Amino acid sequence: MLIPPADPVMSGRIDDEGELDSRRIHQVVLDAKVGIQPGDRVLIGFCSDLGVIANHGRPGARSGPEAIRRQLANFAFHSGPRLLDIGDVHPQDGDLSAAQEELAVEVSTVLEKGGLPVVLGGGHEVAYGTWSGVVRALGPKGAANLCVVNLDAHFDLRSNPVPSSGSPFYQMARSSELNGWRFNYRCLGISNVANTQALFDRASSLGVEWVSDVDLQASVPDGLVASICEDFDHIYLTVDLDVLPSYAMPAVSAPSSLGVPQAVVELLIRSFMDTGKVVAVDFAEFNPSFDTDGRAARVAARLVMSALS
Repeated sequence: MLIPPADPVMSGRIDDEGELDSRRIHQVVLDAKVGIQPGDRVLIGFCSDLGVIANHGRPGARSGPEAIRRQLANFAFHSGPRLLDIGDVHPQDGDLSAAQEELAVEVSTVLEKGGLPVVLGGGHEVAYGTWSGVVRALGPKGAANLCVVNLDAHFDLRSNPVPSSGSPFYQMARSSELNGWRFNYRCLGISNVANTQALFDRASSLGVEWVSDVDLQASVPDGLVASICEDFDHIYLTVDLDVLPSYAMPAVSAPSSLGVPQAVVELLIRSFMDTGKVVAVDFAEFNPSFDTDGRAARVAARLVMSALS
C-alpha cells in the first residue's frame, strides 16, 4: 500500500539569513502530487524488512526511509533539480511480492514522466521492485542495454525458494533469462569472507563482474566507472549500505568486517550519476534499530544527497 507523504513533506530547522539563500532540503522538497517533470528527483520509500527476515537477518529496516528522511531534511540545499516525494510503499499482510510490484509501478511511472526515482529502503529486497519498474519503463530493447551496478559486500544471488534480501539479483537473472535479455550485473565492494564459494561460482556462471572491497580502499580505480558504463545505455545503481565499514555504518543487518571507505562510496555514486546514464537508484538495508544518535542515518542521508544533486 502506498502512503502519501505528510504535509509538510519534511520539517526541520529554518535559518533566517535575510536575502541570502539558507534553505534546507525540507524547505524545497515537494509532494509529488504537484506533478513530475523531466529531470525531477523523486523519493519513494520502501518500508519492508520482510526479505531481511526471510534471509535470517536483523529486522528493523522497514523504518529506514523515515530515519533517512529525518536526517536529509536538515541538510543544506545549494542547487540542483527539483526534489519530489511520492511517499512510502508498505507491504500488506506479509506479501513481499505484492509490495515489490507496487514499487515497480511507482518506479515505472516516474521514469515514464521523465523523473529519476530515488528509492529508500528497506531491506535489499527493494532492488527487485526497483529493477522491475526500470525494465518495464525501458521495454525489451532498453532492458537489454541496462547494467545493474550494485555497491555491496554481498552478491545477493541466493537461490532461495522464498524471495529475500539475499536473492534479488538471482531473481533478476532468472527473469532476464525468461524474457530473453542478457543479465548485466556488476558488483563493487565484494567481501571474500561474506560470500561462500557457491556464490562466487554462481556469479561466474552468470557472467557477473566484480571488484573486491580490498581493491577499493584507497580510491576508485582509474577508468572503472567509464569501463562499466561505456557498453550500456542505462545504469540502475543500487547501494547496500553494508558496503561501508562497520564503524561508519553499524546500522545494517550484516555489518562489514572491512568495507569500502565512505569517501570512496560517495565518489562512486557521484561518478555514476555524472555519466547521465543512471535511470534509477536505491539505498538499502539501513536499520535505525542499531543506530546511535542518528549518526549512521546521517551517513546514509549524505550518500542519498550524492544522487540528488
